[in-house]
Amino acid sequence: APVLQFLPLGEIRVADRYLYLSSLGIFYLAAEAFFWLLGLRSEVSAWFKKVLLGAFVAVLFCLAILSGQRCLVWRNSVTLWKDAVAQFPSAPTPLYNLGLAYYLEGKYDDALEYAQRSLASLARWQGYVLIGDIYRQRLDLDRAMSSYQQAARIAPGEAVVYNNMGVVFYQKGPEAWGRAEAEYLRAIGLEKKALYYFNLGLLYEAQGDFSRARDAFSEAVDLDIGNTNVLLWHAADFFLTRGFLLEALEAYRRLAGSYPMDAASLTRIGFGLAQVKSVSADSETLFKLALRKDPPYVDALAGLGVLYARNGRLEEAIACFEKALFLRPGDAELTQNLRRAVDEKSGQPAS
Repeated sequence: APVLQFLPLGEIRVADRYLYLSSLGIFYLAAEAFFWLLGLRSEVSAWFKKVLLGAFVAVLFCLAILSGQRCLVWRNSVTLWKDAVAQFPSAPTPLYNLGLAYYLEGKYDDALEYAQRSLASLARWQGYVLIGDIYRQRLDLDRAMSSYQQAARIAPGEAVVYNNMGVVFYQKGPEAWGRAEAEYLRAIGLEKKALYYFNLGLLYEAQGDFSRARDAFSEAVDLDIGNTNVLLWHAADFFLTRGFLLEALEAYRRLAGSYPMDAASLTRIGFGLAQVKSVSADSETLFKLALRKDPPYVDALAGLGVLYARNGRLEEAIACFEKALFLRPGDAELTQNLRRAVDEKSGQPAS
């Protein structure tokens, strides 16, 4: 690929990240020339070598300064795209990307300014979607819808446009939910994406249609929601609270293996799986992982104690409850669970 851009092609003139490997040949030739010049034998060779070495050190010094400056530019997305906009003030891509960077930081006024400037330079559907997103965050739903509709006119085959239109209709309330469903289904017809199924599931859940919500959330989980773990948590908790235990099991297992978790998250999944009696071993593993990350985490001790008690491992349950009460003295629920386990162990009726 012509990434060195000796002859500029396309909108992007030079992309730093493409230069490292593609410049190896040039630097190899420069090094060969440098050592060839150092190896010259002549009556001026000693003087020439000193000049050459001095020039080499000067070049290294300049490159070090330039590298430091580029590190400051690459500090975050805003600094990167501000630098690009400063160099190419009318190029639509840097303007759009700077607007997007501000949007992701919640700086909607700045985001709107650069998104609009990008459209003034070149009307692209992505710019209208970004402006629609900004207005939607401001709850200016009519302007958001107008921007999405403009994006749809430019790019009628882009699923994200219809998904976002569906979100606007959802936010407008129950009277517009029928149109929200139509837009979500239209988006899914163009691209089967986990986020679109998840939004459809939220709509059905809000309507009280839990069977169709289960189907939509299941599709989202099967398609892999990925790093959007808030969505996966919601789906897992929905399955559990509505009694869809097999779906809950799959979602919680997906969560447990999806990304590094703290003790609280592991414990939360453990409690969820504990309600599916056939997988108590999974819950035990998660509670123990939570305690390995945070040994005095009381909720994990309590969950492990409840699990042990339910499975008849009363001595281990009592030990967990006692340790939890030591860390959280006077807790009524822990006290009751301990008393119940002790009574059951001694053969007395549980109180």
